[in-house]
Amino acid sequence: MITLVYPRIPKMLAGGNSCPLGVQYLASHLTVNGIKSNIIDLTFTSWKNYEKKLKELKPEFIGFSLQTPIAEQGLKAIKIAKKISPSSKIIVGGAHATVAPNILLKNKYIDFIIIGEGEKAILNIVKGIEKKRLIYGERFKILDELPFPKRDLMEYGKYLKTTYSMEIMVSRGCPYNCMFCQPTQRKLFGEKIRLRSPKNVIAEIKYIIKNYGKNFIFYFLDDTFTYDGEWLENFCKLVKPLKIIWKCSTRVDAVDEKKLRIMKEAGCVFINYGIESGSQRILNFMRKGITLEQINKAFKLSHKLGILRHAFIIVGCPTETKEDLEMTSKLIKEIHPDGIQVSIMTPLIGTDLEKYCLERRISNIKNLSDYHYCMNEYPIKLENLTKEDLVFYKQEMLNAFRSVKYKNYAKYFRLLSNPKAFMLFLKAYFKI
Repeated sequence: MITLVYPRIPKMLAGGNSCPLGVQYLASHLTVNGIKSNIIDLTFTSWKNYEKKLKELKPEFIGFSLQTPIAEQGLKAIKIAKKISPSSKIIVGGAHATVAPNILLKNKYIDFIIIGEGEKAILNIVKGIEKKRLIYGERFKILDELPFPKRDLMEYGKYLKTTYSMEIMVSRGCPYNCMFCQPTQRKLFGEKIRLRSPKNVIAEIKYIIKNYGKNFIFYFLDDTFTYDGEWLENFCKLVKPLKIIWKCSTRVDAVDEKKLRIMKEAGCVFINYGIESGSQRILNFMRKGITLEQINKAFKLSHKLGILRHAFIIVGCPTETKEDLEMTSKLIKEIHPDGIQVSIMTPLIGTDLEKYCLERRISNIKNLSDYHYCMNEYPIKLENLTKEDLVFYKQEMLNAFRSVKYKNYAKYFRLLSNPKAFMLFLKAYFKI
């Protein structure tokens, strides 16, 4: 038996509390191959209950999914696990294991480290086929071969009460080159996007409806959901008859009027756009590969077709000035987003941004918790901006959003003709 642990504690929920799909995919792959598994999600439990569960289960293997912002809590959970169950073999995977394997190799409590995708590797470890301590995971070339996430092992009721959304992943991989993500994304999932077939995704949606209903927004977590136009069109044709409401994330240069129209007709009510900055110079520095013109066009088209828009913003980029931040505040007022998140740029391990900051000795990261991009207020020593400047302008941007948010309720009624969609949106984004 293997116990899988997601070591996110409640105070680390800043930035979103989506139900982690990674450990669910691991569990489902193990299950269909005859390995009994369970999941401990620390999001909704205490350290005391965590220890109690480990004592009760006494698993032969304990697997940990580590992301760098929550790695500090993960290492604490690993130490506790080894103390409670010293005979258990400890397996560590996830993004942090992929970018920092040499650091984890020094940890005496860890028996196996998986780099990259972990489903096949963890199965080989549990079956005794793989005995090396450091293992490179083999990718699924055809994602339809992956069984659906093992949702019955999670406390979905608690997640749905806070997110009002059911998450689905339809792809792996990213062909873009943003400096704050790459080459970490490529190390995890490769350079190309691998897509599940539309029929396979529809089968998962039907499974979810059968077991959980559809009184929530289906949320496709992929960064570039609209990347492949032909795939998108086929998917929308199949999902339309199910009459679900859904949202997704994508890039402003990966949408056009045709795509948005068929998405709207198929039930899409909300799109997350990574616009990052209102300064073209900063967008170029980030290697984002988009223009201000594309941002404005995507937001206008989405509004025209009745789709709500969320803007992801990043502040605190190296070389950024107050003038750049003023441009971002101005852009927010121009595009009138229906939701916003402002994050502080953080040089995550293994990214080109981290390399840039280390070479110039401007990284302000002192420990693992400093990597949490929604909690650390000054992760990079900026030449032109102080910590107080970032706090001020972050609030300015949130105020710019609120100035259009509260006076546009009538617009939301017009945009969301579906009353259920409208109420779910209000609950999720306005916290009413």
